[in-house]
Amino acid sequence: MELLRSVLLDVQANDAALETALVLLGQLRRDRAVELLRERASKLAAHERRLTRLFGDMHTRAGGAYLMVLHTLHRLRGERRYLSDTLDLLLNRRWQPQWA
Repeated sequence: MELLRSVLLDVQANDAALETALVLLGQLRRDRAVELLRERASKLAAHERRLTRLFGDMHTRAGGAYLMVLHTLHRLRGERRYLSDTLDLLLNRRWQPQWA
């Protein structure tokens, strides 16, 4: 459980580790899975705020730095949208795909 939690709360976890953690999430009670995903969403939002604070106005950055941070921010925002959709699904009691 602790390894699963550490991967889910690591905002820089690689795709393979995160995808494996998401599959294993189905072994938890639904309320525990929701709690972990909410924690991840909170960590991602904090990381996005931190990056925005560190890099300030992105339009003043050099091309490479601009592209790198812009990519990171878009990835974070995309994952936050994914988590929002996933949480909506998990909170819908009519959705019962063999959840533990």
